[in-house]
Amino acid sequence: MTLRNGAATAPGTARVDDLATEQNVLDLRSTVLIGIVGKPTEPSALLRRPDGTITKVSPGDRTRAGTVIAIDAGSVSLRKGRKVKVLRLPHS
Repeated sequence: MTLRNGAATAPGTARVDDLATEQNVLDLRSTVLIGIVGKPTEPSALLRRPDGTITKVSPGDRTRAGTVIAIDAGSVSLRKGRKVKVLRLPHS
């Protein structure tokens, strides 16, 4: 445990704090991946839409950006028509 700004923090917390407050990492004008949650066998993803709405999605769900066709540890694949778009976590 270390001290940061006078408070005790767990190892690695400083990096999380820095990444959480980094500027201009996400393109807020488009749908972006902000997190992967759940079990590896049943993953879900958190998507942020351009209007600021955050939605939890799973494979097979339909969104404005496309149908979720795959979720792995660092990305989500969306199909819209014949095109597949891969959204990746920042810094992954």
